[in-house]
Amino acid sequence: MTTIDFQPEALHELLRRERVVTKARILDKFRCSPMTVWRGLRQVGYFSSISHNARYYTAADVPAFDANGLWSYRDIYFSRFRTLPETVIALVENSEAGMDVRELNELLSSNLSPMLSTLWRERRVMREEVNGRFVHLALSPERRTQQLAARQKIAQTVIPLPVPETVIAVLVALLRGVSRNRKTLARRIRRQGIAVTDKQIEAIFTHYGLSKKKYLT
Repeated sequence: MTTIDFQPEALHELLRRERVVTKARILDKFRCSPMTVWRGLRQVGYFSSISHNARYYTAADVPAFDANGLWSYRDIYFSRFRTLPETVIALVENSEAGMDVRELNELLSSNLSPMLSTLWRERRVMREEVNGRFVHLALSPERRTQQLAARQKIAQTVIPLPVPETVIAVLVALLRGVSRNRKTLARRIRRQGIAVTDKQIEAIFTHYGLSKKKYLT
C-alpha cells in the first residue's frame, strides 16, 4: 500500500473540514494502514460516535457539546463522556429526578432498555419503580433520595387530557405511522392547526398506555 504523505495535521484538517468521517474515508484519503490511522487519531485527539456502532470519528475540537455533554451531526451522536454506557450513567447521575428508559431513548435516539438492564445488574446505576415505571437513579444514597423525591413530586402532578378533537388527531397520527417522539408528534399536530403541547402529548400516551408500544418502560 502506498501512503500519500500522511501527516497528523492533514488528518486534523480532514476531520475539521468534513466534521464527521469513517475510518474507511480516512483510509481511502491517505492510502495508509489502519494502525497509522489509529496513531494519527490519537495524536490529533478525537471522539468516536456513541451511535452507529462507534464507526464515525470527529476531531476533539469540533463538537460543541450541550449541557448534557452531547453533540450530534445529522443523526450521528457524540458524547463528552466518550462511550454510550458512560454517557447513560452520567445522564442518570446528573439528572434532577432520575431518568426512565423513555426519556433516555428520546434523548439519545436509541433503544437503551438492554443496556440499562445491564448497568443495573452491574450496580452502575440504581432504579426504583414509580407509578409502574422504572426510574434510573444515582448510586449515591443521598443523591438518589433527592432524585426520587423530585420524581415522585412530578408523578403527583396530573396533566389533564386535551379536548377530544386533539386526542383523536394524535391517535390518528400514530396509526398513520408518525414518529412516537413527543416533540416531533406535537409539531406535526400543530401544523394541522390543532393546538397541543408536549405535556398534553405525554398525557395522552400515559392515559392510553402507549409508551409500552415502542419500548419497555
